[in-house]
Amino acid sequence: MAKLSRSKILLLSVLVSVVVWFVCDHLRISPTKSVGYRIFLKAKLDTGEKVGRNDYVAFDHLVPDGKNIHELKMVACLPLDELVVTQEGIPAFFCNGVFVGRAKIRTPSGKLLPIFQYNGRIPEGKYFVFGAHENSYDSRYYGFIDGSLFMEKLWPVL
Repeated sequence: MAKLSRSKILLLSVLVSVVVWFVCDHLRISPTKSVGYRIFLKAKLDTGEKVGRNDYVAFDHLVPDGKNIHELKMVACLPLDELVVTQEGIPAFFCNGVFVGRAKIRTPSGKLLPIFQYNGRIPEGKYFVFGAHENSYDSRYYGFIDGSLFMEKLWPVL
């Protein structure tokens, strides 16, 4: 077996370090199936940077039990879009007349879920975020997210 020279070992070490840095600094891995993808390229959002419909974002927010959670979601509706929630049967959500999704009434364990009730224009600076998985905890349950909470913009890889 050939012996590696010090320069080759050093070069290999540098290459491995660069790959590890890139993965840690530029990739975000979703721990759940809520958005349909698991690995994302990420970029920090600058103050005032625009976020568009169908963009993926990362943010922290408080949930009703007082915990601060980190989430990755898709932006389904933008400020000033028209959000309509139907009340017949299982609530359905429409953004500018386009179907976004339905809410579940209960969690998989059987607990009642709070359903976000709203009909009208989304306030300036607020967003309706959505996860593709049927058990995603998103704006259908906790309402609008303030755009100032968005920390990263994400692009799906896998």
